[in-house]
Amino acid sequence: MQKKIYDPKTDIIVEGSVGERLYVLAAGKVQVLQNERVVHNQGSDTGGIVLGELALLYNCRRTATVRALTTCTLWFIDRSTFRQIMVSHNQTQREMHKLFLRKVSLLKTYSDRKINKLVDAMTVEEFQDNDVITREGSYGDVFYIILEGQVEVTKKQVGFIRSLSGGEYFGEKALLNEASIRTATCTAIGLVRCLTLDRDAFVTLIGTTAERNYDDDHKLSISSNSSAECLTPLTPTGAMMIQSLPSFSDVRLTDLKPLGTLGVGGFGRVELVKCLRALPNKGTKLPSSFALKVMRKEHIVETSQEKHIFNERDILFSIDTKWVVRLYRTFRDKTFIYMLIEPCLGGELWTVLRNKGSFAEKWARFYTACCVEGLAYLHSKHIIYRDLKPENLVLDNRGYPKLCDFGFAKKIKPGHKAWTFCGTPEYVPPEIILNKGHDFSADFYALGIFIFELLTGNPPYNSADAMKVYRMALKGLESFPFPVDKISRSASQIIRHLAKEFPSERLGNGRNGIQDIKRNKWFTGFDWESLSSQTMEPPYLPQVSSATDLTNFDQFDDPEDDFMAGDNAEESGWDKEF
Repeated sequence: MQKKIYDPKTDIIVEGSVGERLYVLAAGKVQVLQNERVVHNQGSDTGGIVLGELALLYNCRRTATVRALTTCTLWFIDRSTFRQIMVSHNQTQREMHKLFLRKVSLLKTYSDRKINKLVDAMTVEEFQDNDVITREGSYGDVFYIILEGQVEVTKKQVGFIRSLSGGEYFGEKALLNEASIRTATCTAIGLVRCLTLDRDAFVTLIGTTAERNYDDDHKLSISSNSSAECLTPLTPTGAMMIQSLPSFSDVRLTDLKPLGTLGVGGFGRVELVKCLRALPNKGTKLPSSFALKVMRKEHIVETSQEKHIFNERDILFSIDTKWVVRLYRTFRDKTFIYMLIEPCLGGELWTVLRNKGSFAEKWARFYTACCVEGLAYLHSKHIIYRDLKPENLVLDNRGYPKLCDFGFAKKIKPGHKAWTFCGTPEYVPPEIILNKGHDFSADFYALGIFIFELLTGNPPYNSADAMKVYRMALKGLESFPFPVDKISRSASQIIRHLAKEFPSERLGNGRNGIQDIKRNKWFTGFDWESLSSQTMEPPYLPQVSSATDLTNFDQFDDPEDDFMAGDNAEESGWDKEF
């Protein structure tokens, strides 16, 4: 951290500005204001005052002004430095734990995938001098690997047996047998730190003794009806990346005629457009209108989203499934970048949910199952979605939802983790909040929150203050009260199992993958085959009269900028290959 001194009446934080630093007030007094109205005063005598903590998580606008009342001494750290420290620490710790597991004879033949899952499931426990870790004759269900310290092993009839130290392990029989009675007492000598794994987690991730030889490294967590298209490798990111599908290679931005607005967000807006150029039909039926996502380059640079934009483009070009909107072409000019996308004129799922207030279980089950199919496809291609929510599902003319907005999607190698803080606060899992790294299980967590929102109309953690949402998320859903009039017992169980605090415990993250979600009690009797073939009748049929029908979308003002003649040019060149 760095120290900085502020004179009286100097603004330390300015409301509305983009925050990049966290401050700790070491000396002096400050005033907190919103809209130039004093909210409260704070001084260093009240303890370590932390200011602007949200800045360490993501690019967010300051919600208040902090002004020095006296000469103030503050220590600060910027987001990139903080994240580098956290990521480096967690990666180093993770690799160390993997090395320890590799030394265990029981686990030597296990694949990297299984070892990574075990690392995620293990916790660090500390024991003080003379603490009894395991007692002879007691039931055992926990396996221990000593990280540091010394453990003394004794037996009643024999006395001292031996000493164990760092890298050695005990209690392994608990992982192999249904009932394991401890055959010795293990006592801490001085401070002892151990990696621990309970039998339930081991069985969930690896299986029972009879199942342990089954190597599921290459087993896809997709339904049998998903075709071999899932095995197509992701096209690499780079300057040679395709910028359009063949049928659209000759289309220019000037060929697109705007028809109306489909949506508006922080990124820009989505316009319904018609292509004035005749498109060659190369075996694929093309729509007669399109959605054009228009994003202001200046805003993308301000919020450091350049990499996410390229990720979205590359991923959408690389996939072809009925559960995700199709990307046809990209464009760029001095002010905006554009994505020409498959139109879904049934509207946003969020709009339907808002109008109804909440969904019956039958409705929620259908839309959740569609998400399961979409996530299964993405995960089979090693892509994490990371932004599941009703706003990111659009309905086609038949009422089937498609995932859209892939700005946070990312491809990761099997067994690896992603470290970027991203997502919608109400849907962000604990491991992202805590900078511990995350993988596909982050999507399973979001799926649990998604079901809750469909059934009640709101996510469980709901506040305008993002920090309050994160604090509630870290407490978890274990003791969170569910409305029994809207959430049945089986629905409650699947939500809690999906949104577990620890990724290794989440439904969908076990050895059977997404199949465990499909087999859950909440989906009893559900016709997955009919859903996969899309012969199932959706619970809601949107009314779409034509390819230019905008009635299923909210009304928006006309755009202030003509998307082909915008001001505020951004010409740094980051989008040269877009």
